[in-house]
Amino acid sequence: MSKRDSNKGKAILVDFIEKIYVDIRDRVIVKIKQQTHKALLIAQHRLVGQTIAVIGPAAAGKSTLLKVLRDPLVDGTELLSYAKTEVQDVGTFPVDFLLSCDNQQIRFKFKVRKCTDVGGEVYVRNSFWKKVVDGASNIVYIADGQLLLGGNSEYRKRVLSDFEWILQNVQRMRPGFNVVLALNKIDTLCSAGSYRDFVSEAQESMDAFRQEILNSWPPHLDKNLAPAIFLSLTDATLRAHTLNDLMLSFVGKTLRKLIDDEKASE
Repeated sequence: MSKRDSNKGKAILVDFIEKIYVDIRDRVIVKIKQQTHKALLIAQHRLVGQTIAVIGPAAAGKSTLLKVLRDPLVDGTELLSYAKTEVQDVGTFPVDFLLSCDNQQIRFKFKVRKCTDVGGEVYVRNSFWKKVVDGASNIVYIADGQLLLGGNSEYRKRVLSDFEWILQNVQRMRPGFNVVLALNKIDTLCSAGSYRDFVSEAQESMDAFRQEILNSWPPHLDKNLAPAIFLSLTDATLRAHTLNDLMLSFVGKTLRKLIDDEKASE
């Protein structure tokens, strides 16, 4: 066999192997997408009628988040006026969100069974937060990202104190409850264009802070504290990115892993 024929044969073999690889990869991708969609439906079913509690320090954005959950497309200018809240019943409302999974958008719908708009002052926490977290399946602890990331020691102590309070009241929450630490107002720290770079730089310090919280929690509750996320509610472009991360924090580790696997397989 000539060298030319040998090279041609090798090229045919390589092409054949590549076609097999692409076919297997595409089949895997389809299977993962099917698993992801199925898991999303299960997650939605699990969330229907559940309580989502929103707590955190004063002026962190709790009332704003409740408004955005009721209407994810609300204009940012409508959210800029701050009204002090102590305790206000919000009641039941539906959440209807387009969840982005890679290049797809999947309708993600669930109903918040009950919710109370509650202040963040320590005296309000001691008097009213117990009612808010009773029976909650998801707790969003929302903090001012600029203050927490900026090294404000008093604010940091307050947040750690609140997570001690959460630990002391876990028996009030639904079994398998999920707590997510959401750092709001990151539009003061980055733009939509620099968001991913900001997350990459800030994530390490937030992971360390999450670990500091977990150091005082019993190991069997580690899984109940989701990875920290970042929020921007008044900037429309950043809101689209960050609300997606919040929704993913509701659906559990299994589905998040499926979505990560889907992205990695592309």
